[in-house]
This record gives sequence, C-alpha cells and structure tokens, in this order.
Amino acid sequence: MGMEDGRVWGMDGEGGKVPDGVIAVGAGGDYSHWVYFLHKLLWELRRDPALAARFRVDPDGVLDGYDLDPVERAAIAARDFRTLYDRGANPYLLYFCALQIGVSRADYYEQLRADRTGAGA
Repeated sequence: MGMEDGRVWGMDGEGGKVPDGVIAVGAGGDYSHWVYFLHKLLWELRRDPALAARFRVDPDGVLDGYDLDPVERAAIAARDFRTLYDRGANPYLLYFCALQIGVSRADYYEQLRADRTGAGA
C-alpha cells in the first residue's frame, strides 16, 4: 500500500480514501506505517504462542516493542477488536489473534456485530 494525495492504494482495486476515523499519520504522515506495525503485531501474536502468553500477562510490555498508533495501541490492550476492525485491520489477522490471546469466538463476534449507532438491536 502506498499513499498518494491522501489516497491509500491497494485497499480496493483502484485505491481508496483512508477509512473514516483513521488519522493518516506515522513516518512521513504515511498511514501504511501504522497498518504495517499493527498487522505485524497481530500476525506475531497469532503465530507465536509464547508471545501471546506474554501479552495475556503484560500487554504493555509486548506493545512497547511495536510502533503503534496510540488509538490502536489502546484498542489492542483493551481487546477492542471492533475499533481495530473499524480502523482497517485485516479481519483474518484480528480473528486468529483474538483466539490466540484468549478471547472466545463468541465474544469476538459479539464485538464485531455490535451496533455502534445507538439504534439498538
């Protein structure tokens, strides 16, 4: 993914705007900088059971090793997968990371299906 004139190329077949609620900042103002480190963290938590175990005990200690956007850092520490999803995190990585760090499948899906508009279910 690259950024050109505020557009993130590679998000849809022809390039798309940065998702609503995402602040395009990072190294050189590059949105892909944050996405890279978030996806790296999600992948490594999913792939490495020892890292996932450390995260369950000391999330801040693990998160210190990743250059995350402050909102995304707070969301992953709080296991707020809906915020991460809304900010453009890969749903595959989110799901398997959630399972690896001890979030039940039911709790994960409940978060993603929650109505954030206040319109009620």
